[in-house]
Amino acid sequence: MTSMERKPSNLMVGILHRRIGETFHEYEIAVGDRRGLEKKAEEGYSIASTHGLDELSPYARHCLEDKFHEYLRSKGMEDPSCGYIRFIAINGKPGQRIGFAYDYYPKTGLNNNNGAKGLGALFERWCLEHFEKKENVTHMTTSAGLQKHLDANPTLRKAISGIPDALTTNDRRRRQLETRGIDPLAITPIAKWKQMLAKDAPLA
Repeated sequence: MTSMERKPSNLMVGILHRRIGETFHEYEIAVGDRRGLEKKAEEGYSIASTHGLDELSPYARHCLEDKFHEYLRSKGMEDPSCGYIRFIAINGKPGQRIGFAYDYYPKTGLNNNNGAKGLGALFERWCLEHFEKKENVTHMTTSAGLQKHLDANPTLRKAISGIPDALTTNDRRRRQLETRGIDPLAITPIAKWKQMLAKDAPLA
């Protein structure tokens, strides 16, 4: 069978969501078949969206298929997690609902595989499609961008509860955003943020 005649995979990327308290939206990115993802959803998650591996470029698809079978061999898992992202949304200036990632590890299970290039940004965009609707998010920033914003708005900082004072932005994430033309310290409209994330998405 040639690559053009390759049997379609029954595997998919599942974007799994759960809300933690009133603050966090946690997204786990998992690979599995429909049954495996539904089983994972029974553990307290809901399935926010699914994306067939055939949506991906051959290189990215091969990376995820290999990871899936590696997990099956080593741990017997049917829904290996690629990683996770934890988002928070706060009210900003009038008309602004600002989202940012407090924990950002969308490819934690794929970091040693060069085939994962661009997948973190793609996973984030898929998560944001759900997060945007759940929280009516209008803008995005990083935790460092939020820190800068709050430092310049002491009244706003005082009004926000549940957000730690010590916020950090992963250096890898900062570089990822900058290479896509996103200023990590700016408050960016979410439509533009998603558009820039898609700049080099590994899609077929």
